[in-house]
Amino acid sequence: MVNIENISQYLQVAGRGYRNRNHFRFLLHRKYGTKFKPKAPKFPPMLIVETTNYCNLSCIHCPQSTLTKKAGYKHGFMDFDLYKRIINEASLYKKVILRPFGGGEALIHPDLPKMVRYAKEKGIESIWLNTNGLLLTSEKSKALLDAGLDRIEISIDATTEETYRKIKGKTGLSKVIANTLEYCDLKEKLYPDKKITASFVESNVNASEKDGFISFWENRVDHVNIRSVHQHGALVERLSKDKEKDEPERLPCPLLWRRVQINYYGGLIYCEYDWENREEVGNVKDLSIREIWNGAKYKYLRKLHVERRFSEIPLCSICKTHSELLW
Repeated sequence: MVNIENISQYLQVAGRGYRNRNHFRFLLHRKYGTKFKPKAPKFPPMLIVETTNYCNLSCIHCPQSTLTKKAGYKHGFMDFDLYKRIINEASLYKKVILRPFGGGEALIHPDLPKMVRYAKEKGIESIWLNTNGLLLTSEKSKALLDAGLDRIEISIDATTEETYRKIKGKTGLSKVIANTLEYCDLKEKLYPDKKITASFVESNVNASEKDGFISFWENRVDHVNIRSVHQHGALVERLSKDKEKDEPERLPCPLLWRRVQINYYGGLIYCEYDWENREEVGNVKDLSIREIWNGAKYKYLRKLHVERRFSEIPLCSICKTHSELLW
């Protein structure tokens, strides 16, 4: 039995075998009813860096297709000097995961392989990319692999061209499949330790194709990822018919302790579902990532979460994704 009065010492000893201390605190909360109060590391373990918010598709499960129609919406590319500033700071810390994408299709940025290479040369340990795969030519695939890309996830979402068009807004499934298989071949020949994932966002449009998707891809890629569709803060139409479930105990959101997203112009947001950039915490052109991460605004947000005062944060008050985010 754990001596709850001496919990800090217990954490130091017993928590070493778990993936991180906050995960262990979460397990203690579940088992013994301890107060779940996560501790923030001195620098975010994951950086989502939006190289561009341009996209070549209009997926029904993505807010991008809606936001681009709004008056005043601005597109852009991250300047390479700003990107270097972000990477230079991140390189000072160990085990940082870099994800060079955001609200758009990262492969549209002409300097993406150069960006990946720069991060690797600066010592960033792990670089993960999400893409829809339409622009993943053989030349681009080799350039990314040679640059040091560790993981790529390709959003495919269908097994038939008709369903692909309904979800993505245009045809292109055969091209994406060919590009994905070519990437698989290249990475197996040149960099077999690299990883590739085929992903599927399940909705009422493609649910009948899920089993076929898994069957086709499970022996061709390293991992098949099936995600549930969600509304991104009411920006996307409800696309599933899930039965109402009992609301689980709501705990502090792991995103506030795990990751940040930096938009193409340098704005830092605490939630990757803040597609409208309504709640920026700061701008990395003015302050370092560490200064923002450890600043008064972030501390206050974490305090509200620890105290379960979610309704006092506009974005968190309408969040429907919190039960899917596990510690």
